Amino acid sequence: MEQKNNAVDGKKMIMPEIFKRPMPIFILMMIMLAFPRGAFAAQLNFQELPGSGGQDGTRVIEVTIDPRSKDLNVAEGSIVFEGINSDGPSVKVDTDGSILTVWQQEPEYVPGEKTVRFTGGAPGGFSARSLLFRLRLALPASGRLTVGLTGGSAYLNDGRGTQEALYAQPLVLGPENENSPGAEKEPLNTPPRQFDVKILLSAFFAIIASITIYYAYKRIGKK
Repeated sequence: MEQKNNAVDGKKMIMPEIFKRPMPIFILMMIMLAFPRGAFAAQLNFQELPGSGGQDGTRVIEVTIDPRSKDLNVAEGSIVFEGINSDGPSVKVDTDGSILTVWQQEPEYVPGEKTVRFTGGAPGGFSARSLLFRLRLALPASGRLTVGLTGGSAYLNDGRGTQEALYAQPLVLGPENENSPGAEKEPLNTPPRQFDVKILLSAFFAIIASITIYYAYKRIGKK
């Protein structure tokens, strides 16, 4: 009987420790959930070169990749074209100056699928914002075209080929006189940008909320 009581007392002593262990995990989950989807992922960017439109209606879009502080050596995905103009764009791809020097699937426009698929690698890896390729689009005078990314992935230069998500904000192209002036072109091969203010604020409030919940939990456990 005494042995049984000791076992029960042992359980009473152990159980609070077991319940305390999930708290650090909970705090970590709260912090991770506070970050927007893709906050830590590599990002593909579409940027129209200011003044690139000629008399033939050609528009030049630079497709660049921002590793977001990671060391990458492979990028892949499909550039898709949707909208009123998606049935008739003339698309040419220029890989001159690309950070990717080894192509498993060199980017080429497939009219029937309205896509540009690509898979390429950089043997030495890269960790700065860099050019992948340029899209030269000949568009009709009216209508809109959305350029986006599907099935994007990047791979770390870690010797194991660890896969990372690759996200992109779609670019909407309208008639040139309707488009807002292009933003100043960012230089390529620049150091990775710091986390923006929204991400830092989200993390700060998540930490405060987690600490508050943790101490509330401890206070309840003492009662």
